[in-house]
Amino acid sequence: MSARFVFILSPERSGSTLLSQCLGAHPAVTAPPELHLLRFESIQQAFGAYPQSKHSLETLLESLQLSNDIARTDATPIQLYRRILDLAADGSWIVDKTPAYVREPGALETAETLEPSYIWLMRHPLGVVHSRAERRRKRRAEANREHLLQRLRYPAFLLREALRDGSGATRREFLKSWLDAHQRIQRFLSPLPEARWTRVHYEELVRNPETVLKALCQHLGLEFDPAMLNPNALPAKHLSWGLGDQKFLETDGFSPDRAAAWKTNYREAMLPAEMRDFARSVGVALED
Repeated sequence: MSARFVFILSPERSGSTLLSQCLGAHPAVTAPPELHLLRFESIQQAFGAYPQSKHSLETLLESLQLSNDIARTDATPIQLYRRILDLAADGSWIVDKTPAYVREPGALETAETLEPSYIWLMRHPLGVVHSRAERRRKRRAEANREHLLQRLRYPAFLLREALRDGSGATRREFLKSWLDAHQRIQRFLSPLPEARWTRVHYEELVRNPETVLKALCQHLGLEFDPAMLNPNALPAKHLSWGLGDQKFLETDGFSPDRAAAWKTNYREAMLPAEMRDFARSVGVALED
């Protein structure tokens, strides 16, 4: 079997960094940080609009022991991807885990020209809401520490966030984003052969990692490697805002408590009926 790409499809804050690191711990899998390349028409445009993508691409090429020279800036991302597949070892897998692709159907259509495999990563909608709200507060707190203008604006931000949280506006915004993203993924994957995609639930991954990862290996035609159970052993020096989840660096591998952290602030009764029905239809375990 020649080398192939596998794309992790999910909205942000769904656990794609953890899953990618687990996969990358397998000797036949290369999992760089978020590439973002398929969002743009050329490598040059990608580097200009999203400079972090250059660091991710360099990490990928370094891991594959390929020269940076193959990343001609006038080439299209799909031309580069095909070149990488030609040069990568037979039987190897390359992970592209870029949640932003889900917001841009053109990126998924471009990816499909490679006939890759897909992993549809699902996380409880309120888990995503909790993680996104936590991330937004953390980013503003960091900006508050680093910039005088942000320090002046920070109290107003806290007040606005408290009002939005109290009215449920933030929750509704994030829930709509979750539903829209997964409905787009469903529409994209449903016409494809089932052999080319599989679904993974974040909660199951952190609670029963060996079971989930063995099933994933079977889907990809790989032998399970116990190293996948120690994703923190991989270097994560390139993880930064825009490239992956910094919080991954702060945890010790799998953290089941994180999967239920949303329960301190939210209840499933807050979910609209449409979302509850959709979540159940794609295998999300609801308790209420």
